[in-house]
Amino acid sequence: MGQQRISVVTGCGAQGCASFGSGHNTHTVQATLAGTSPSGWSNAVVQEVNGLCVGLRLAPDGPEIVVWHHQSLAHQLGVGTAVRLHAARCLLEIGSQWHSVALADDD
Repeated sequence: MGQQRISVVTGCGAQGCASFGSGHNTHTVQATLAGTSPSGWSNAVVQEVNGLCVGLRLAPDGPEIVVWHHQSLAHQLGVGTAVRLHAARCLLEIGSQWHSVALADDD
């Protein structure tokens, strides 16, 4: 059997935030669904960190995607950082931590 990844689910970090909407706190159901659907994860590389937004390039040579988180992730990310994105469950994995993110609109 393959090695199982163990990740830590994080809150949004904003003082007093109780929202479980995308980009805020990660709900246990959201994390469970992501954990049971490993094929939903995509490797990505950080292209830009701008305030609360993070620009990602899906690997290899995939599209650029912008995600938003209620607290800046700049202290954990820099250009070139390897991450994983579960777009269906709106989760960004940084190291061993899962952060809820909102996918930016294309329009």
